[in-house]
Amino acid sequence: MSLYWQDWGGQRSAFTQNTATTAVAFVWERDITRPDLATGESLVRVFQALADEWYNATAHFSNVQRMTRHPAYQAIIRLGRPAVPGILYELEVRPHFWFTALEAITGQNPVPLESDVMEARAAWLAWGRQHGYLR
Repeated sequence: MSLYWQDWGGQRSAFTQNTATTAVAFVWERDITRPDLATGESLVRVFQALADEWYNATAHFSNVQRMTRHPAYQAIIRLGRPAVPGILYELEVRPHFWFTALEAITGQNPVPLESDVMEARAAWLAWGRQHGYLR
């Protein structure tokens, strides 16, 4: 599976597990909501650290709304469109409740009503393929 990361300058870069740390030219300072070339930390690393923090902090939660209100999840949403390939990658390899973030970022919801989690996952992955984020 190949994912593509489109940076804010319109450049598309391959996003794979092996090249994730060099896939994006953006780096972030302490305020992760805006890019900054000063720290040398790639967007991919920031995304992965936030995703890991979210997984670890919410693993015992049964309430989806509580999961999606977690600060790390909200920070991922603030990353905006550049986070979509990473979210889709996570959804593919480590399924979890990424649907709220995807809808918040993209403004779309390809999931049919009354879908279960696996159907929602399949719908978002199909959406990612249709929009060039997945192959």
